[in-house]
Amino acid sequence: MIQPSTGKVAIVWDTKHPEGYAFLPKGRKDVGESLEQAALREATEESGYECQFLPLDIPHHCPKGSAPSRNPSHEPIYVSVIHNGPHRRRHYIDPGTEYFTFWYIAQIAADAIPRDDTRMPDEQSYRTELLSYEQASAALFQFGTLEQLQVLNVAYDLWTQSLKDAESANRGGQSTGGQTTMMN
Repeated sequence: MIQPSTGKVAIVWDTKHPEGYAFLPKGRKDVGESLEQAALREATEESGYECQFLPLDIPHHCPKGSAPSRNPSHEPIYVSVIHNGPHRRRHYIDPGTEYFTFWYIAQIAADAIPRDDTRMPDEQSYRTELLSYEQASAALFQFGTLEQLQVLNVAYDLWTQSLKDAESANRGGQSTGGQTTMMN
């Protein structure tokens, strides 16, 4: 989650870990819930901040035969896969499962104040900080995972490029193609 007015990133800390553990909000989807609904719900639950998707100019390729385009999108920016297993069961070996995570970019308002009543019972030790990109990168590198550091890098690069494209379009310059959107 990015706060566009300040450029800060929401990093969640699990304070029950004595050495510290930093992460980007994520979680599982509920039955009947879309991936997008789950992403916004989990981000709000874990961070305490109400959020919405941040429309960005995400490079993508249209159907076969069309030219590449850039249009404001709420698509996932990154997909990661973790293999969980195998596990020995009573009479057989469970080959395990694959855990897919679809990463989105959300934004929080300039005047956003985190709420303490959004977290699940097992998340009461979570605390959220808004950090500069450099501070967030250092926190994830030292106290998080390299995968989440990569997600942060991709998200922040997409956001800053979208800002540059919008500024270029507003000055009458050429954007990288397609529509541009101002982030506020």
